[in-house]
Amino acid sequence: MRVSYCSGFDVVILALILVYSIAILTDIIMYFSSITELFEIDYTFISTAPNIPNLFLK
Repeated sequence: MRVSYCSGFDVVILALILVYSIAILTDIIMYFSSITELFEIDYTFISTAPNIPNLFLK
């Protein structure tokens, strides 16, 4: 009885580790996707920046 309880407890711990690892992975993916969005915004701003003096000269 005690052995089956321990194996069941191990299954619960493994399930918790799996859930936490999935949550941490999704947090990391969301974090990196937000960083890449910031870089894309900076890249579009830099690519349109050389056109701004031309607009003022016109």
